Amino acid sequence: MGDRAVWGFQAHENGPILYLYSHWDGGSQLSRLQAALAHASDRIGMGDTAYAMRICVSHVMGNVGTTSTGWGMSIDEFAMPDYENLRLVRFWDKTVALVDCITSEAVAKPQPIQDFLNYPVRIWPGEMTLVDEITSARQALVGSDG
Repeated sequence: MGDRAVWGFQAHENGPILYLYSHWDGGSQLSRLQAALAHASDRIGMGDTAYAMRICVSHVMGNVGTTSTGWGMSIDEFAMPDYENLRLVRFWDKTVALVDCITSEAVAKPQPIQDFLNYPVRIWPGEMTLVDEITSARQALVGSDG
């Protein structure tokens, strides 16, 4: 049927959640989010949520152009992915939460974005440059807290 994935982005505690849906990119959902957060790391460090969220959305979706299929976007609801959990970026406390898709409950303690960027990087075709981007983002986030 596909390889569906969902990513969530939340600007403020108890605020609405922007969900992105992909019909074909479930296998690369972790690396796509790592790359997106790496690109947005300077804005995240500054607390510039509006720009950080836009950068993340742009990088997760990539170059989809004007296609009418394959991607969706919604507020506070999402299409069911092919995975049990989704990752929710919480800009308000600079964490990434792993959330059960059925109950919307966190299934693990939210991880600081900096720690999420330290997860082993899965390299997918066309993503070889992510290692350098993520390394740079880790350094930027460490510097913004110091």
